[in-house]
Amino acid sequence: MKLSEIKVDPSCDEKTVAKYETFHKEVWEDKEYFRHGLDVKEGDIVVDCGASIGIFSLLAASKKAKKIVSFEANENAYKYLVENCKKIKKITPVNAFVNHREIKIEGDQIPNKIVDLASILEEYKLKKIDFLKIDIEGFEFAFILNEKEENIKQVKQFAIETHSCGFFSDRAQVSHFTLAMLDKFLKNGYDCVLEKIHVDTCCYMLYAKAR
Repeated sequence: MKLSEIKVDPSCDEKTVAKYETFHKEVWEDKEYFRHGLDVKEGDIVVDCGASIGIFSLLAASKKAKKIVSFEANENAYKYLVENCKKIKKITPVNAFVNHREIKIEGDQIPNKIVDLASILEEYKLKKIDFLKIDIEGFEFAFILNEKEENIKQVKQFAIETHSCGFFSDRAQVSHFTLAMLDKFLKNGYDCVLEKIHVDTCCYMLYAKAR
């Protein structure tokens, strides 16, 4: 699917459009979430945390995932997530802030609905998640590190973008959190790869796959 087939807010400035173009290329062409043996297969249950306008969710749908639950906190991006996915019944868009139930964050841009892994599994009646994509601007640390191991183990594959910018800007702290996430996955039976795909960004990709 080309970006021209995905609806974008026409009022977006050039910088935002360029961001969508880059993200589309990373997701659809470069397959950056599908590295080191990770993939979405027919019949999979997929959760997209930080779905934006639906670029990854649409790719998961094209790979014949059975069910996709897509979370986006930004109201304007969520509006276009709904628009882009409205004809695909297996995608469930949700306007929610992905974090952890023990972390309290306030702000005008944060939806009333806050979800973490435990609540996602319970509310959407998911006995397992085959692929969990996470791009939530620094809150990935709270989402993973505070979650119970029994819930982590319900997920077969994690593709996580880790941030040393945004909400968490202390790079020493971010390094500690990233290593702690790696340690948690390894101790729970996952094969892991930490990779800096883009040398010009502050982000790493963490891939974790259950053995």
